[in-house]
Amino acid sequence: MEEVNARQKKLLAAKTVKLLGDLSQEKPLAGKTIACWGLSFKPRTDDMRKAPSVTIVNELLEMGAAVRAHDPEALKEARKFFGERITYSSNQYEILEGSDALVIITDWSEYRNLDFDRMMASLKVPLVIDDRNLYRPVKMKDARFRYVPLGRNGRDSTGG
Repeated sequence: MEEVNARQKKLLAAKTVKLLGDLSQEKPLAGKTIACWGLSFKPRTDDMRKAPSVTIVNELLEMGAAVRAHDPEALKEARKFFGERITYSSNQYEILEGSDALVIITDWSEYRNLDFDRMMASLKVPLVIDDRNLYRPVKMKDARFRYVPLGRNGRDSTGG
């Protein structure tokens, strides 16, 4: 089970590279900014031990991405893991400004009812990669987002 979990954590970063990256570059996400929602291990806690975000954010940074992050409770704790290598905000929409994609890591209830117009106006690319499958793909398509929900079998709904 741990092997499956480790593979799933790396899948999100790999999917981001596939969708946005330049594979001819040593750092395929260089020049890209990725917004991440949810850093804690699970909602309603600031616990970062064994949090998928630790692997995911570190993978994105390794690939050259600039990372901006929001979490309703874990920002202080996250600084212990990431230091000043990422940008933090207590406003989930603020980190979307100029970002190339939104990656959802933890399924906080705050992320369920969205201001799609604000998101669309803020993101450079209307791309949402959702590790928690929070939204109905049809709803996201109607809102004009490219939505990539990652399934438990390691594949996304777009067939990739």
